[in-house]
Amino acid sequence: MDERANHENPTLAARGEAGLEVPGVPGSEIDEIAEVTQALERLREAERGLALASRAALGVNSTELRALQYIVAVRQRDELVTPGSLAARLRISAASTTKLLNRLEEHGHITRGVHPRDRRAFSIDVTPATQALMQRAAGRQNARRFTAAASLTTEERRVVAGFLNRVSREISGDSETLTGAR
Repeated sequence: MDERANHENPTLAARGEAGLEVPGVPGSEIDEIAEVTQALERLREAERGLALASRAALGVNSTELRALQYIVAVRQRDELVTPGSLAARLRISAASTTKLLNRLEEHGHITRGVHPRDRRAFSIDVTPATQALMQRAAGRQNARRFTAAASLTTEERRVVAGFLNRVSREISGDSETLTGAR
């Protein structure tokens, strides 16, 4: 496409600069939209940094951290965590779950106890030390998010929440499409 065609159609000009095709979006808005997507990427990077710091503090890998986060969340609802529920949540096999639980137990992060309703099974809980470390980290993270949200006006909070919910739905739809769920 020649240079003149890009100037006649701002959407095509924007596509050439940003590498995106956005039907019906004027080229003048592409930079603003790009700034929003870049801000989302900066947020994702900050979240990744926090996850890395949490993993380092606990001495665990990403799957182990996800397992610990799940156990803490379920136990906060006063529900039991079983190897089966953990395997389903993490989408890993029973054998992988056993290995994961063995590692977490060896490092002092979890305890296993007899399931109160099924003596053949067991339930999983985090140790008090691991729980305290995770709560401190989550507390700081949530406090910072709260502070940032508190600095917004009521209308800005509605707009941001609506936008983030919309992005979450769109991304979830993409992941379902990629896994064949749709």
